[in-house]
Amino acid sequence: MSPIIEQRTHFVRGCIYALTGAFLWGFSGVCAQVLVEDFHMTPAFITMVRALIAGAGLLAVALVRRRARIARMLTDKKTLLLLLASGAGIYMSQFAYAQTVAYTNAGTATVLQSPACVLVMLVVCFELKRAPGKYQVIGVILALVGTWLIATGGDPSTLALPPEGLFWGGINSIAIAAYILIPRTLFERWGSSCPIALSMVANACIGVFVFFFFQSDVLGATQPVPLFTPWSITVLVIGNALLGTILAFSFYLHGCSLVGSVTGSLIGAIEPVSAMFLTVLLLGNVMGWADWVGLILMVAMICFIALPAEGNSSVDKAIDIPKRKRERKTHDV
Repeated sequence: MSPIIEQRTHFVRGCIYALTGAFLWGFSGVCAQVLVEDFHMTPAFITMVRALIAGAGLLAVALVRRRARIARMLTDKKTLLLLLASGAGIYMSQFAYAQTVAYTNAGTATVLQSPACVLVMLVVCFELKRAPGKYQVIGVILALVGTWLIATGGDPSTLALPPEGLFWGGINSIAIAAYILIPRTLFERWGSSCPIALSMVANACIGVFVFFFFQSDVLGATQPVPLFTPWSITVLVIGNALLGTILAFSFYLHGCSLVGSVTGSLIGAIEPVSAMFLTVLLLGNVMGWADWVGLILMVAMICFIALPAEGNSSVDKAIDIPKRKRERKTHDV
């Protein structure tokens, strides 16, 4: 096989892996919507089970490959604090996403998390004391317009989404940005597989605490009893945890390692598209014109954020920080 053909095959294979991972992330949102609406499972319960399975699976793999490194990490106080913060960010992003699905639907919830890219860019640009480039400014405007269209349905006098759905969608974006930004020191020092695994374990511990705390008499809270059937367990364990978390995460990172961070970030824009199409196709959700236009603007926003800022190397570095983080993950996962 010639080098050119081999290189193209390598690239196509990477695109397929990344597309599969992003598609499965969207699919996990559909699973969450089914579990909430049809089987009375709360976002806290779904997040706890998802975190437990993902944490156990990733930790088992990390222990086989990096047992000594994990032992060193667990004896470093600063590392433990960062792991706890990272786990809290992961938990809040998953919990807020499930809450948004409960108040809206999987497609809308996935689109509403897209502004996380903008938040990451603004935070890092602030750290570097540099203004965003022109492409990034366009991306911010597109994100604002897209969110406004989805929230109002195109009618400024009404709110098409429940206020709770819009609130949790915003919390989800902030949590995702925090999860991207917090572990940077961990990745630089320890690689990626061990911090990710231990962050998932911290996520699982937080999930167990929150679920049982909020279900106890301490807050006087009552929650509906989940309907456990063979189908609901399959959707929860296979669809949401294994396919929508572990495999989605692994496929996407492996794809990024083959095609590069820029192409990988663009491919990741398929997540809200897949979630919205799957909710329409499988669940019969109805999307208005404003929802589709908002979706297109959000995907365009991600594309503009990923573009290099001409003549502004500082902003290029700001935009590339989360991408370099993903690259470090792929080298060590």
